[in-house]
Amino acid sequence: MQRLDSQVYARTTWVKDKWAIMYAWFFPKARAPFPVLRFLGHRHGWEYAIVWLDKPNADNSTILGVSVSAAAGWAKEAPPPEKYLDGNSLKVAYYYNHIHGNTAVKYTDETGEFQDLITWNQLSDLARSYLNNTDWDETPLNAALLKMPMKDDVFMKKLKSAYPF
Repeated sequence: MQRLDSQVYARTTWVKDKWAIMYAWFFPKARAPFPVLRFLGHRHGWEYAIVWLDKPNADNSTILGVSVSAAAGWAKEAPPPEKYLDGNSLKVAYYYNHIHGNTAVKYTDETGEFQDLITWNQLSDLARSYLNNTDWDETPLNAALLKMPMKDDVFMKKLKSAYPF
């Protein structure tokens, strides 16, 4: 994924019998719902991808499925096509639709770069509290009703709706 002044977070848990890793990109300056109406856009943007593994062992696990946030729900693959994988990494790219003004994460067959990230458990209690309790533009001007996907009350709902099996 190209650098767009984003911040990358990761959070993990078991869902049914699969180990889920959610990667979330925070964009401090998100897009408007329609390019002509940029002043109506939301301030904060979140895009996310989920990698579904057979076990949490980084050295000896298999990618069983992948899910990425899309303009209208999820794009899900189980198993993922090899062209979207680079070893044990999923290849994704940030996508902006210039006609509709919406954003998403999409699968790509292009090799990119790795980005630094911080895991949910590496965050301080204060940082987790801030991420959980910030409004994140859940306002009438947030046409897509975007929410921070790693909030305690949102995380499992997102994982269950993205489950590709």
